[in-house]
Amino acid sequence: MDEKIDILLDHLSSSNESVETISTCSDHQRRLISDILSLSKLDSQLLQINPSPIFATSLLENIRKMFETEAKRVGVTLEIVVDASISEQNVSQVNLDSGRILQVLINLVSNAIKFTKNEPGSRRITVVMGASDVRPLNLPVDSFHSQESIYDTTGSQDEFYLWFTVKDSGRGLCAEEKARIFTRVSLQIAFIT
Repeated sequence: MDEKIDILLDHLSSSNESVETISTCSDHQRRLISDILSLSKLDSQLLQINPSPIFATSLLENIRKMFETEAKRVGVTLEIVVDASISEQNVSQVNLDSGRILQVLINLVSNAIKFTKNEPGSRRITVVMGASDVRPLNLPVDSFHSQESIYDTTGSQDEFYLWFTVKDSGRGLCAEEKARIFTRVSLQIAFIT
């Protein structure tokens, strides 16, 4: 009897992983379509930023939920980190366009998984979120060149910068590849009181 229960539990576990994989693939297809539509809107200058209240840490939790299964499946350790600056700046609920931020993070983490999964040795991706009351120029990032604000919470007294880094153990990019790909985007966020 115990053997049948173990077999049934193994089958349920395998089914659950299959459902999660299907869900992850569906999310990825939805993201691709969303990216194509966003590019079209950018070309037409119709892209809008729609800020709404959200708990800042839920952004990282969404990334963890979306990629944890895929990362495990390909043998990559996904580490989600809330930098100490979040509590130092007393960041909790923020007003921002979470869809746009997630869109950027999803693209970065997807690429990190793609280019890390076949690397020899320890394969790791670390996603960090932090906050600063001044434009953060000392981040461990050398891929960004210009600085543009895409959202300004005008009228708010409690403004700060919410920053993210995505670091992986992949081969990295040469200077020419970095110059072609990256543009720095900084987001100015407001506390919701």
